[in-house]
Amino acid sequence: GRHPHAGAVLAVAVLLVLTLDPGAVRAVGAWLSVAAVWGGSTASRWVPTRYRRVSLIRLAATSAGAAL
Repeated sequence: GRHPHAGAVLAVAVLLVLTLDPGAVRAVGAWLSVAAVWGGSTASRWVPTRYRRVSLIRLAATSAGAAL
């Protein structure tokens, strides 16, 4: 089967958290976590296809994306 887009999964997760805990909208930690997950998933997609099987390159890209 097809995998859902990472952004859609993240959006559903954020909506679920905000539904269960509306106060999370004011929590800086929650937004930093969302930003880190988004950055990591975005950076890992930027890795050229031929390098995606190299674990170290994917790990470095994901870590850099989460840190930025």
